Formats: sequence, C-alpha cells, structure tokens
Amino acid sequence: MKDRIIYNFIIAFFVILFVRLFYIYQKYDVKITLQNKQIRREILDCNGEVLAFTKQTVSLHKNTTMIDSKEIALIQSALQIKVNPNKFWIKRHLTDKELYKIKKLKLHSIGITNDHKRVYTHPDSLSHIIGYCDANLNGKAGIELALNDKIQTIPIELTIDIRLQNRLFNIVKEIYEEFNSENASGILIDIETGYIKAIVSYPSPNSKDPKTFLVKQNQNYHVFPVEMGSILKLHNAAMCLDNETVDLTSIVDATGTLRIADYEITDFFAKNSKMTFLESIRYSSNVATGRIALQVGKEVQQKFFKTIGFFDTIEWMPKHFAKPMIPKIWKQSTVITASYGYGIGLTMMHVVQGLMRILTGVSRNITLFPNYEQNEQIILKNKTIEDIKIAMRFIIENSYRSIDIKGYEIGGKTGTANMCENGRYIEGKNRVSYLGAFPMKRPKYVFLIQTTNPKHDKLKYGRYAVAANVLTTKVKEIIQEIASIENIAPTS
Repeated sequence: MKDRIIYNFIIAFFVILFVRLFYIYQKYDVKITLQNKQIRREILDCNGEVLAFTKQTVSLHKNTTMIDSKEIALIQSALQIKVNPNKFWIKRHLTDKELYKIKKLKLHSIGITNDHKRVYTHPDSLSHIIGYCDANLNGKAGIELALNDKIQTIPIELTIDIRLQNRLFNIVKEIYEEFNSENASGILIDIETGYIKAIVSYPSPNSKDPKTFLVKQNQNYHVFPVEMGSILKLHNAAMCLDNETVDLTSIVDATGTLRIADYEITDFFAKNSKMTFLESIRYSSNVATGRIALQVGKEVQQKFFKTIGFFDTIEWMPKHFAKPMIPKIWKQSTVITASYGYGIGLTMMHVVQGLMRILTGVSRNITLFPNYEQNEQIILKNKTIEDIKIAMRFIIENSYRSIDIKGYEIGGKTGTANMCENGRYIEGKNRVSYLGAFPMKRPKYVFLIQTTNPKHDKLKYGRYAVAANVLTTKVKEIIQEIASIENIAPTS
C-alpha cells in the first residue's frame, strides 16, 4: 500500500511537471534547447581572421507565470526597456552592467540563464556574404543559411581577404555617395585560383540587424542580370581573335551607322573612319564591333559565350545562384547588340569569370571556398590570350594614362549602358562599369566596379555621366590599395 502511494505520487508529480512545461511553452513561445547542443562554429577569412563567432552570454527570463506591476516597473527602470508580461524572455544577452543591476533587485519572479549570441566582426562590409542568424542561432541568410548544418561542427573558411574586402567596401561606398547613385558594387578575383577575394554591394544590410535584410535597396546586386554595355567588347574581341576572323592589325569599318531591321547602331564618340581592330577596341566602336560580330555569326558567338560561362548558372554559395538572362531567340540583331553589351543580361559574376577564363585560357570557375575542386580544360589559344592582354593595356596607355601606375601594368575597359525602363532606354540614365586586370604581363587580379544611375550634376569633370568620368580615378585607388595590402612590388 505504501509503495502504491509513493508510485502514484511520483506519477502525479511528473504529470504536473509536464503540464507546467507545456503551459509555459504554449503561453510564452519558448523553444527549449538541450544544454549540450553544439555551439555554432567560426567563419574565417583566408588568413584565419575571425569574421563571425558565437559568444556565451546570460539572458533574463520569467520564473513565474505572472510578474506584478511593481516588479515590472523595477525591471524596466533597471534595463531601460519595455517589458512584455506575456513573453518568457525579458531580455536576451545582458551586459555586465545590466546583470549587476538585475541581481541587485533580488526578484524571485525572474531568472538568469546561460545563453549564446552570434557576433559579427564586420557586420556592414560582409553582410551579403555572411548573412545573419536569428536569436536561436539558426542561419537565415548568406553563409549562415547556406552552411547552417555544416557550421555546427566545423569552422568555415572563405577565400575573402577581409583587408581587401573592407577597402573595396569603402571605395564602393564612396562612389555611391559621391555620385548619389542608386547602388554601387565591386568584385575582385584572384585569376590564378578563381578565389573571390572581395565582393561588395552597397547599400548593404547589417548582420547585427535582421530587419535590414528585408529592405529592397539592400539587395545583393552581384546576382542580378543586367545589360553591361561596352565592357563586353573585351569578350567579343576575344571571340573574334580566337576564331581568327581578325587579328589586332586587321582594318575594320567604323564609318557611318549600322542598320539592321528597325535598329540603327551608332557610336557615342564616332570616329567615322576605318581603323585597326585594336583601335576599334580602344575607341569602343559599336559599329565596327557589330559588323565583325556579324562576320563571325550566331553559332560561333553562342558557342564562345557558352565556353566562357555566360550561359551558366553560377552557384556562388550552396543554394545561392547568379543566373544570366539569355534571349530565347538569337536573332541577327542579338548578334550585334550582344557584341557590345546589350540584349543579353549578365551578372557581375559572369563578367569577371568570363574575363578570367579569357586571360588564363582555361575553364576556371570563381569560388568563395578554398577547397573548391576545379575541373579545368583549355578553351582558348595562347595567341588570343596574349592579344587580349595587349588590347587591355593599349586602352590604358592611349586613353587613360592618368590612372596608369608605373610598374603595375593596368589593363581594362570602361562600359556605359543606358538603362531600360518599361521597354524604353532612358537617355542620361546610365549603368557605368570598369572591368580591369593587372599586371598585364602575367595577370594576378581581375576586378569589376559598377554603379547605377550616377547623377550628372555630381561630376567633377567631363560632360557626361559615363564610366570614364565616374569610375577611372577609383580604379587607380583600388590598384594602389591591392598592391599595398598584398605587398606587390612594381616591375621595372
């Protein structure tokens, strides 16, 4: 009889306990987690610098179902917060000062428990890459989401160099603010490995504030396909050279205009003359570029674009994609416009990956992860590679000598594309880009800077809000910063 009473008492105790826990869970929306749950590991840059880590904290919660108004007033005064009596958690992650104040109150209706908090060392400049976690350390965006399970057990190393990332972030932000642009972006690639060393889109969210990831203007502009404009003339030139339709000394026709169907192709700064193919790249002639593209033909153009990755969907982190916008019907007009960056939508990732493949001659992919396994094949002739290096260097030496830095052999191409709204191109509303590499004898880095709708009245020189007047001085800054950080000595 005595044993039966003890047995019934134990059963009753656990039933009451279970009901009590169930009540608290339902009423206060508490997620009960085991104390031995594995704590989320670090995210590191390529040099082992910690970008995100988990910090042990203490948090304040209710111990009873009700807290009287007097106790609420004491807590609110101590923490300078508004207490919701219907919530289990009163405040997560107390500071030492807050903890001291709470302990002094000696209230039995509240409790203090060990907790964990995700800390981001560079919450602004890295937010599009790192993403963020919720209060319960569940990944909700970026790497935190893409590798949510893996990061529970092992640290994650990225190819990002935080020194380059922060400097590029500052320069991109300066472009955005100086020209009152809609947005600005930049990406830097190590050509020899395909590693993304820095990637910035501004405005950006803040990893400490999840609400900022819901703001439309803070989206990552690297993954949206757009018409890139004349920077694609470098890729088109590689196609023509590799196909041996022309060489750098071939005479091409940049006279007049080029008409096809209802379209009339013109040059913004028309030379209206015949010139070498090399000069047509320097002067960025739409007319000459379009005519040569027609000679090459649709099939060769499509095959080449596919070879350099323009048609690929780039999975730049797990389940995060950059997709091109390819015309369903590839007309003759598409052959022409695609040769100078219109009529085809590409992301910044596609453009830098394409140029990296051209400058190396192999099918290398860009990546955020140092253990990425490349499956490379030779795709271009050595002569094509060398000719493109000559062309990129020729543009700087003859058109942009002011940004040249002795010993670093910068090469590159500007691009300006009218923006299309509701099916119409808007004059004076441009997307401007600079695609470059250095040093051109043996390229180490490819980079692309871009800004949308820089304002004409913010120009410090020049008549038009084109890439040459908006971005070229920043290109020089970027090269100088990279050289300084990476200790790249100038060549003689």
